[in-house]
Amino acid sequence: MKLKGRFIFHYGWQSLLSMVLVLLVTFGAFMFLGFGMGEYEIKRDFARGGLEYMGDLMDEGEGEVTFSQKYLDAIKEHGGWLQVLDNKGHVKASFYTPSDVPTRYNPAELADKWERRTESNYELFLYRGSSEKYTLLYGEKPKAEQWIEKAKQEGEVEEGELILPEQLKKELRKNDVSLQVFSKDGGEEFSFNKTKYSKDQYTLEDLTSNATYGARYETDISSRYDKETGKTWVVSVPRNISIQFPYSDAQSLEEYFINIFIFVAVIILVIWILFALWYSRRLTKPTLHMVEWLHNLAYGKYEEPLTKRMESKAFKKNGKLKRSYRLFREVNTSLANLTEKLRYNKEMRLRIDEMREEWITGLSHDLKTPLASINGYAQLLVADEQYNWSKEETQKFARTILQKGAYMSELINDLNLTYRLQNDQISLDYEQVELNEFVRRCVISFINDPSHGQHLHFENYQESIYVSIDQALFQRVLENIIANAIKHNEKGTDVWVSILATKEDVFIRVKDNGSGMSEETKINLFQRYYRGTNTEERSCGTGLGMAISKQITQLHGAEINVESEVGKGTTITVSFTSVLHKAS
Repeated sequence: MKLKGRFIFHYGWQSLLSMVLVLLVTFGAFMFLGFGMGEYEIKRDFARGGLEYMGDLMDEGEGEVTFSQKYLDAIKEHGGWLQVLDNKGHVKASFYTPSDVPTRYNPAELADKWERRTESNYELFLYRGSSEKYTLLYGEKPKAEQWIEKAKQEGEVEEGELILPEQLKKELRKNDVSLQVFSKDGGEEFSFNKTKYSKDQYTLEDLTSNATYGARYETDISSRYDKETGKTWVVSVPRNISIQFPYSDAQSLEEYFINIFIFVAVIILVIWILFALWYSRRLTKPTLHMVEWLHNLAYGKYEEPLTKRMESKAFKKNGKLKRSYRLFREVNTSLANLTEKLRYNKEMRLRIDEMREEWITGLSHDLKTPLASINGYAQLLVADEQYNWSKEETQKFARTILQKGAYMSELINDLNLTYRLQNDQISLDYEQVELNEFVRRCVISFINDPSHGQHLHFENYQESIYVSIDQALFQRVLENIIANAIKHNEKGTDVWVSILATKEDVFIRVKDNGSGMSEETKINLFQRYYRGTNTEERSCGTGLGMAISKQITQLHGAEINVESEVGKGTTITVSFTSVLHKAS
C-alpha cells in the first residue's frame, strides 16, 4: 500500500474507533437514562408508567405469567392490585387482589367499569403490551374520593361553615392532604391544610389536566361536584416520590438528567483525552525521531538517534521496522539509506583526502628526485673549470638531464590535463579511424620495447570497425591501460589486447594473467589521488594515468570497467555504444 493510502487507512480507522467508543458511551448513557426514567415513572404514577413497563417485561414462559419482584413490590407500596386477563376475560394470574374483586369479567362489564359508567370501588387501569394473549388490569382505591366522603360524613356545617372533627384533621395533616370547598360562583368557602400547590380558584384546565396527565404534576388533585348543594370539593394529595436513581444520588428527574449529561460529557472528554494522548504519542514519536535524525544529518552526524541502551529507535535487531514506525516506512528507509550513503561519502572523502596527501607527498618526491639529478649533474659540469669532461661524459650528463626534464614535463602535463578534464576545459578533435589498425599500432609500440619482459598478444576483429575519436587523447587511454598491465606484473606475464563487437557495442579488452589487484585497489583505481603501486621507479609513471583514462573515456561517451581478483589477473574493458559504426 502506498504512503498516501496507508495514511488514510491508518488514521481513518483510528478516528472510526474513537467515534464507536463515543457512540457506545452515549448509547450506554441513554440506557441508564431510560432505566432511571422508568424508575421515576413507576414511583411517580405507577398506574400509568409502571403498568406499561410490567406489560412489556412480563414473562410468559410455559403458560405461566410472572413479573419481576421489584414491580410487585411497587404494586404493594401503592396499595394497588393486579390481574392478568386472557382474551375471554378469565384471570390467569393475580397479585394482592382484594376479596371484592371479581375473578372473571364480561368484556362489556369491564369496559363500563373502566369508563366509570358503572360504580366501582376502585380506579381501574388497563394495559395491553407486547403480548397478544393477555391484558393487565390494575386497580387502586381513589384516595382523594375517600377524603371527600370522609369529610362529608364526619364534618358538620354550622352557620354555613364546615367544621371538621379533630381526628380527621390529624389524619389530613399526617397525610399532607389539602381540602377545599368552592361555592357555585367559584369562590373558596372552606380550606384546610393548604399547600403551596393549592389555589384560591381552579380553572377547568387545572382540574381536567391533572386528572388526565397526573404524572406531570407534583400533586394529585381530585374534584367532585355536589349536585344537591352546587358546591365543588377539591382534594390535593402530594405525590411523595423518593426515588433512588441508578448510580446517582439525584432526588429529581431534572437532577438525574443533569447527572447523566455530566457523566456522558466527562466520559467522552476522558475518551478524547486518552485518544489524543495515544494518537499524539503514536504520531509524534516517529515524527520527532525523524526530525532528530535529520538534525543529526544536517550537522554532519551520520547516524540514527539511538536509545539509552544504544539501540535503534526505529529498527529491530533483525532490520525490520518497529510497529509504531511502520506508517513512515518509506521515510525511515530513505533516511537509513541516506545516512549510509552520507557516511560512506564521508569515509571516501577522508580516504581521498588522505590519498591526496599521499599523492602530493609522492609527487613532491617525484619532482625532487629528477631535480636533484639535474642539479647534481649541472654542478658537476660547472664545479671545476680546470677539469675537462670528456665528450662521452658530457653527453651522458646531458641525456640524464633531458630524461629527468622529460619526466618532470610529463608529470606537470598530466596534472594539468587531469584538472582540465575535470573542469570540462578540453574540446575533442574527432576523427573517424579504423579501430583494429589504431589499437594494433599502440600494441606494436610496446612490443618493440622488449625491456619490460611481458608477452603481448593482439587479437583484432574480423571486420573493419570505424569509430569517431580524438586519436591523441584515446591513444593516451590505451597506452595507460597497457602500461599498467606491464608495470604492475612480474616478467613473463601474458597480456592480451583484443577487440570484440556485438550488433550495438564494441569492446577493447586488455587482459592479463598476472597478480591481480585487491578490492580496495579495484574500487579506487580511477581516483585521482590513489596510488596503488608499490614500485619504487617513480620515473615510470605519475599516478594519474587511470584517472585521466576514465575522464577521456567518458568524454567519448564510452565506459571503462575493471574486473580483477588477487592471483587471477586483471581485465580492463573499454566499451563504445552510440559512437560506433561498422563497415565490412
